[in-house]
Amino acid sequence: VPPVITSAATATGTVNAAFTYQITASNTPTSFGASGLPAGLAVNTLTGAITGTPSAAGTTDANITATNGAGTTSANLAITINPAGGGSVLLSEDFSSITSGNNTSSTGSGTSWPGNTNFPNVSQAYQAGGAVKLGSGSASGSLTSRTLDLGGNGGRFTVSFKVKGWTTVEGGIKVTPTGIASQTVSYTSVMSGSFETRTINFTGGQTNSTIKFETTANRAYLDDIVVSHTLAANPPVIAAAGAPASVDAVYGSASPAPASFAVSGTDMTAGILVTPPPGFEVSQTAGGVTGYAATQLVGAAGAVPSTDVFIRLAAGTNAGSYSGNISLTSAGASPVSIPIADSEVRPKLLTITADNRSKPYGATLALGPGQTAFSASGLVGSETVGSVTLAATGGTAAGDAPGIYQIIPSAATGGSFTPANYDIDYQDGTLTVTGRTYDDWLAAHPGLADNSPAGDPDGDGFSNLLEFFAGLDPVLRDGPVVLSTTTGPASFSMTYRRAKGNAGVTGAVRRTSDLAEGPWTTTDVTETAVDKGSYDEVTATITRTLDVPRLFLQLTVSQP
Repeated sequence: VPPVITSAATATGTVNAAFTYQITASNTPTSFGASGLPAGLAVNTLTGAITGTPSAAGTTDANITATNGAGTTSANLAITINPAGGGSVLLSEDFSSITSGNNTSSTGSGTSWPGNTNFPNVSQAYQAGGAVKLGSGSASGSLTSRTLDLGGNGGRFTVSFKVKGWTTVEGGIKVTPTGIASQTVSYTSVMSGSFETRTINFTGGQTNSTIKFETTANRAYLDDIVVSHTLAANPPVIAAAGAPASVDAVYGSASPAPASFAVSGTDMTAGILVTPPPGFEVSQTAGGVTGYAATQLVGAAGAVPSTDVFIRLAAGTNAGSYSGNISLTSAGASPVSIPIADSEVRPKLLTITADNRSKPYGATLALGPGQTAFSASGLVGSETVGSVTLAATGGTAAGDAPGIYQIIPSAATGGSFTPANYDIDYQDGTLTVTGRTYDDWLAAHPGLADNSPAGDPDGDGFSNLLEFFAGLDPVLRDGPVVLSTTTGPASFSMTYRRAKGNAGVTGAVRRTSDLAEGPWTTTDVTETAVDKGSYDEVTATITRTLDVPRLFLQLTVSQP
């Protein structure tokens, strides 16, 4: 006796979920079979188990068989695959009852199709071998569904179908549910290619509704039309934990110790975008392995597990105080704000040092704003200082005496740096004014008959060294070194010339009370000078006392 199939005539599954159906039959079948199964399902011919993971929603009329030595028995099996997320199929049509015609040649779909229970109202519809052709070379075509309850589940429903064009694409497919604005989809495939799947989501569905499918221009093929409810998803929710502490930094460097907080989400439709306040940057690792950046995208659609996010002040943030809220946003979710404690970028130490300078006596040196004779240490990256203001404690004028003066920098400006980002430490430089040496003086007077310090080429009684000290010409009898002496009851003084700008020679007035025995000393001798341009008139004075009947003064000039 052949087998008798005893298993249920219907089965239900869900897209992307495991499916199982067992074919059972009496009279000890030895093998089983199934045809017309939904995509993703297969039958085990030894056990009769139909298993797999269906990939598309819809209702399919499959055929199942059971075989033993006496013969084979078959039965119909209606398999409904519902959408993922708990929706339900309201209409499924695969046009498998259309067995004539084809959808691959321009002569294969000329026979009219009168419709069926799913689509009782049709216009310009033609049989196309497991599909339907809508429209003709001169008119558009349409299919109108049976009455459907589109009002359940908040009126949310999805329409999906497969489509391809004629020899060329002649228009789009317009889908119009009762009482809802229509939506039109486009496609690119033509009859020589494969069908393309299109899916449209609608809201506002009503009871006692129909759905009309129509071409917007002439011909197109349709197949596998499925209408299904889509359940209302739970709204996405962003959650945060932790209050980031302050993350102070020094200009040019990021915060050495970042703060952190945690981000999570449920029923997300996309990842969570983390946006810190201006001046800050975020990463998903403390050390920045994922890279610190202006934003971070945490997770993706679905559940976002608790994820630590680290925040710090960016290295390029200007000196100043920073605060604000970290923004957490995602499509469809209410935004969340996380305050961060007040943080500070402190100025960086910048040392500006005036260059050491030198000039000979008699030359001038112009200082002031806009100077570039300095060095800067501590600038960030490629930043530069354009100029500073330099001032000196002396030595810049032509007549300033030889010696060492301070060059004082201030008011750095220009270049690419921002002064407010730095704590500037100004360091002085030195200005060395060099005097004329005896050798310099001789070089200015070449050809002297005797150029030794003791020589007297002009025979005026003053040696070369004295004339150098006094600023006289060694070949001219141009004046005395000692200009005058004055004696009075209270003091005794000597006035002499001392050239400005000489170096390597010293002069001093000494006194003694005994010309024969000395000693000569500068003790109690005071000097005052009057500026005469290229030289000073120096008056050396000593106070007379009654116990010293005689005083002698002497100008002594020497080379060290």
